[in-house]
Amino acid sequence: MRQAARFADAAAWHGRAGAVLLVQGAGLLAAAATIRFGRWALPPLLVVVAAEGIRSHAGISHGAWGAALTGIHLVAMTVWVGALLHTTRAVLAWRRAGAAVRWVLARYMGLALWTYLLVVTTGLLTALALVSLSQLTSTTYGRVLLIKVGLVVAASVAALTGRLLQRDDRRIPLLGNVMRVEAVLLAIVLGATAVLVSTPPPSSSAQTATPPPSPRGLVIPLGTLVGQIGVSTTASDGLLVVRLSAPRGGDYYTPQPDQAYDLSASLDNQPLRLSGCGAGCYWAPATWRPGDNSLLLRAAARGWAGGTTGMLVSWPPRPATTELAAAVAATRKAGQLAVYEAVTSDTSRPPPEPGRLDIGADFFVSQEPYSDGTAPIAVLTSSEGQPMRLVLGYPAASITVQLTLDERGRISAETLTDPTHLVTRRLVYTHGE
Repeated sequence: MRQAARFADAAAWHGRAGAVLLVQGAGLLAAAATIRFGRWALPPLLVVVAAEGIRSHAGISHGAWGAALTGIHLVAMTVWVGALLHTTRAVLAWRRAGAAVRWVLARYMGLALWTYLLVVTTGLLTALALVSLSQLTSTTYGRVLLIKVGLVVAASVAALTGRLLQRDDRRIPLLGNVMRVEAVLLAIVLGATAVLVSTPPPSSSAQTATPPPSPRGLVIPLGTLVGQIGVSTTASDGLLVVRLSAPRGGDYYTPQPDQAYDLSASLDNQPLRLSGCGAGCYWAPATWRPGDNSLLLRAAARGWAGGTTGMLVSWPPRPATTELAAAVAATRKAGQLAVYEAVTSDTSRPPPEPGRLDIGADFFVSQEPYSDGTAPIAVLTSSEGQPMRLVLGYPAASITVQLTLDERGRISAETLTDPTHLVTRRLVYTHGE
């Protein structure tokens, strides 16, 4: 019943991201197979570097020049670290022969200077392209970048110390230790780079977004899927907030291009004046009348199927903490269930046929987000004389759940939405009844 696990798609192996990963894997295998032939291993390694530049943050955000910048940065860093390791081995082996150490260092220093300048220059340009100064301390990506910069500065200090030591024959025996420190720091820099690659860079649009007004009183959370676009709404006293979300494409850890959204809304056939509050975020003042309010939304997102959907906002909401706990307890005791479930990630296509699953009621409840009988938001929206209807919200997970209860207070129907799925379930109790 864990929707994310059941319906996870192997997106890493499809489309552009999958092709780049396959090219990288093939390049590494080819390099490993040809490493015994020396320079023959270089072409496949350059292919790996080029592929990494294409899938890098800068490559996705800024195209060819961003990929080239990342590729040059990686090549320079690799040459610097590799040359340093070989030089360190030679210095340690010849540490008592000052003339030999100076000869090795003289050959290394010219190469190290150019690669160092390339690493620093390309790294600085990439950082400026991805992060603003205000984002350096306010985002995870910026903080990791600052740690990497600090490590590079420490490695630079160690490198400078080594160059000063090699001028004094009496201190040359200490040079090996200093170069080992430099090598260790650069290895840690590579580790920080790996963390940085796996951290999405901050979105420029998110930094300029003005948040919507704070909700007043109880909140009714509602969710659905319009085509392939996730729609999450919250209705509170005098306020409607709508958030749209489109599926992620390709590698989860790569940054996504800014997604363009469009939304129009009407309440009881009267158009609402929407204000933006960030990418895919909209809010409008709304006057809710007692009873069912008809909310019509038309959502679109560039590159994805959209459409129109209707929602009923039943006003006013009432707290449902007690009702939710009682419904979960009653359902757990029901014995066996036949669950008829249908799942879709695109409502613009014909709906799928429900599948039947025979399962224990206690196990069914244990797999649901409300398994402990609580929810961050739980409200009762049904009117007197109607089947009891509970609406649950889990804002941190972007999940909404609508539950309908039978005459015994057990869950008889469920609609669960997350940003990419719409799940509908009908529960039939079969244990001894």
